[in-house]
Amino acid sequence: MNMKRFEKIGLTGLGCALGIAVILCTARLAVAEPPSDATYKGMKTCLMCHNGTHKELTAAFAKTAHPQALRTPDEQNAIAAVFAADSPVKKEDIAFVLGVGHRHQAYIGKDMKTLPGQWDAKEKKWIPQPVLDAQQECMPCHVTGLDSATKAYVDKGVACEACHGPGSAHAATGDKTKIGQVSKLTPASQAMICGRCHSVGVSKEGGLKYPAGLKYGADLASVFTLSEVTGPKQNQQYNEWLTSKHAKGTVVVGCVMCHDVHGKASANEFQLKKPEVELCSGCHAGAIAKAEHPKIAAGMKCDMCHMPQGMHTFAVPAKG
Repeated sequence: MNMKRFEKIGLTGLGCALGIAVILCTARLAVAEPPSDATYKGMKTCLMCHNGTHKELTAAFAKTAHPQALRTPDEQNAIAAVFAADSPVKKEDIAFVLGVGHRHQAYIGKDMKTLPGQWDAKEKKWIPQPVLDAQQECMPCHVTGLDSATKAYVDKGVACEACHGPGSAHAATGDKTKIGQVSKLTPASQAMICGRCHSVGVSKEGGLKYPAGLKYGADLASVFTLSEVTGPKQNQQYNEWLTSKHAKGTVVVGCVMCHDVHGKASANEFQLKKPEVELCSGCHAGAIAKAEHPKIAAGMKCDMCHMPQGMHTFAVPAKG
């Protein structure tokens, strides 16, 4: 080959590679996020525009568990529990309801402490609930835009800015680069957005049960020490996921690859993008087809073996 031609091709290729590298680095630096001085404006402000631009998404999101994470007892169908004379919680003592009650539902009293009973919606019975300071233990993940000093918040429930960050700069300018675009984050960073609340641990400052001071897109581990997974526990989905091959594999399978936050599929209880077996088969069809894999009988689901007691460990059952 002509050396000059080779050099030309080589330099051109190098130039392309460097150009791509610059583009990738620039894209990395240009990941949309709220400015450091942005403040929370509330879901109503978001809907002023996005009820028009993303009407389908906002309508679907309103039906999910997230915006209903904190409700008052006078709201329609807010309370899932059944009360009797010996119930550990009296209906008239409830000031706030925690969660929609698909699986469990807890309650906050007028003194802002959790009431001593939690409703198990699956078993239709009361189970003990430790009395906790709800302002510290519950509200940070059940409201949006909480001011830890004043205890005031912008929205009840997990609203838009809980995941996309404070939206004042975006609302004032319409600039898409001034709001958190979760889709531009890596799968691991996307999972951290969910992991801020779907985890169990202690903040590195103050010993709080939530990652206080965590900025949008920042590393969760920088402010929060996660608890070790020793068995089933409420709200530790992120801890469990970190132990799985979904988190450790060459291709990271993050939360939003399976769960639909505010799309058409978000209406089902676990907000899965597809029916469970179909969803898992999208990646694991080869493994399922192997002779050693048990045949999936009618009514069986993957979680029966790979998510023991609902844990997001995606374990491979031991043979024997």
